[in-house]
Amino acid sequence: MGATLSLTVTESNVSQANNTSVVTATLRITATGATYNGYNQYGYITIDGSKYGFHHSFSQGSTTTLATKTKTVTHNADGTKSVTVKGYYQTGVSPGNLSKSTTKTLAKIIRQYDVSYNANGGSGAPGHQIKTYGQTLRLSTATPTRSGYRFTGWRGSDGNNYAAGADYTANAALTLTAQWQVITYNVTFNANGGSGAPSTQTKTHGTTLTLSSTIPTRSGYTFVGWGTTSKAQTATYQPGGRYTGNAALALYAIWSINYVSPSINSVNIYRCKSDGTESLSGECVAMTFTWSAGITPGVSTYSTKVKVTYGNGTVWYAETTSTAKSATITVGPTVIAYEPNLASTITLTDTQNTSAEDSGITVRSVSIPDIGLAVDISPNENNITLFGVCDDSKSGLVVNGNIEATDINASNVYAGNIGKTYSAQGNYTVPAANTIAFGPGITLPPGLYIIVGYWSFNGTGAGQILHTMQVGLGTGNTPSTYVNHQHVRMHSATDAYARLSVFMFKNITSETTFYVTGLDGQLAHASAAYASIQAVRIR
Repeated sequence: MGATLSLTVTESNVSQANNTSVVTATLRITATGATYNGYNQYGYITIDGSKYGFHHSFSQGSTTTLATKTKTVTHNADGTKSVTVKGYYQTGVSPGNLSKSTTKTLAKIIRQYDVSYNANGGSGAPGHQIKTYGQTLRLSTATPTRSGYRFTGWRGSDGNNYAAGADYTANAALTLTAQWQVITYNVTFNANGGSGAPSTQTKTHGTTLTLSSTIPTRSGYTFVGWGTTSKAQTATYQPGGRYTGNAALALYAIWSINYVSPSINSVNIYRCKSDGTESLSGECVAMTFTWSAGITPGVSTYSTKVKVTYGNGTVWYAETTSTAKSATITVGPTVIAYEPNLASTITLTDTQNTSAEDSGITVRSVSIPDIGLAVDISPNENNITLFGVCDDSKSGLVVNGNIEATDINASNVYAGNIGKTYSAQGNYTVPAANTIAFGPGITLPPGLYIIVGYWSFNGTGAGQILHTMQVGLGTGNTPSTYVNHQHVRMHSATDAYARLSVFMFKNITSETTFYVTGLDGQLAHASAAYASIQAVRIR
């Protein structure tokens, strides 16, 4: 007998989602030759390693289908798959054992995965996306929204977090769930000139915040409430109140003034001359100050006592009562001698409100300026100039650069009124040779002084000779107390004239008398002598 097997393999029911397909194998036998009817013989079919047995009979001279078997086959991860199929049959005659095998390459499954989005209480989630095996998927950049919340990203069903627009590379389906953070707002408090404002509070969207019950304080003011601008006059919120808005909020304290004490707004105090002209060396002092009255809420009238004193209480401006809201007052010019640390005191008293924290009294003390002098001494020490530049062509004391003390004129010496001045002068008998003549003296109180002494000798007639004249300053009547002697020798065939000066700085701590002295070593034919002593107090 002749017999052959045939094996047919087909693919069906491809599942993209499961990455599977159904493989069907059919085994047939074709017998030729003598007539023979086979008995119920054993056989099997294997599909991709799975074995399926069967029993079947066949007839001579025909083709008989012995068995059809199916198997659901899982493809490889990339969707490809090849399966081996084998058929086997025992005929019971010769040939007794027949087999047939084949390998079938299945169609590749294009694997795709669904990526879906869940807004999780919000709205506007992106539509689902398809992820293809082996390819990178760019997640949607669209983001959902939710009132009162801030979108923070996506939480994947794989346990990972994803940002909008991120790359997804896994070969698996994915569900993305929106993640939300509740929105909060800061509520801040500004004491607005006071102190003790509450700390910042946090307001959660959609909930009611109870404002802090803490109340700030401010000296002289009453807290009215909280406004929304620093200039607000009407309170919008109160401590312990409710805030329901869904926005940040800055609150500023609103104050109602209790009382404003009188104030001294500006003070200008200066040395001056008797006519008020400002002068660093002036014996007088003047002061101008402005002030404002105390203010009581609800009261539109004012009553302020104003008083100015100096030193140990000397009245400079007698206490007067003013009904003005503010005023400018000038005191002086007044002669005020220099004293160390001398000051003037301005006192304002609000007579309408003495129950204020400071009893409605405002006091300010200001220093009285010292007398100031500019002093220049010439290189050859012939000249001292106050408030000017020395001129070596002159000798003696020059005031303001133009009045020369050696001019001995009571009407113009110190006409500039620089400091407190002392002077004495007159005609004197010409002293005998080598003798000392005492000129005038002045008594000075304590202070710092420039003291200048002068002697002049005159000779007349031809051939007059004037020898070795000296002039000095001292405090006693003996030569040992003389200081700063100057010497001159003059020869002349005609009239002779000599005027010499000497000066000194002296700090006097107690009342002292100073004299100018003259000495002639070899005087011939002198006819007259004139002497003068002056002092200027510079402190």
